[in-house]
Amino acid sequence: MSQVSNAVDAVPFAVRREWVTPIDYEVWWEDPRDLLQVIVEFVPGTAPDPKDVKLEYWQHSWPRIRVPKGAVVGAGHNGWLPIDDWTHGRWQVADCELVQQGSLWSYTFRPLNAREFPDKALSALSKRRTLPDCSATC
Repeated sequence: MSQVSNAVDAVPFAVRREWVTPIDYEVWWEDPRDLLQVIVEFVPGTAPDPKDVKLEYWQHSWPRIRVPKGAVVGAGHNGWLPIDDWTHGRWQVADCELVQQGSLWSYTFRPLNAREFPDKALSALSKRRTLPDCSATC
């Protein structure tokens, strides 16, 4: 398993968790969340072929436009910044490493600028941001 320290299980804080199709499970939060890793536990003997599974998130303007964590923003300085929402964008396949331990699968995100956004100006963030009221689909 990966070496993510101080990990928090954010799923219990979701406002919605459900299967939207027999193969798509969605988790929705009220506020954006920064995820470093996604862990999926299958009922023993039910795990699909890993080649048939994709970890995706809804993406539009992030990460090219983002407010650094802890930055002071307000009226008169930045104006309106575009943020991702569930009406604009596309599903982005996450570049991640899969480690399987029986029925427990651990997806750890690789740096954003490795494959998903090969723009040198982007930092090597190894997290993905969920949307308010919408999130990653696994």
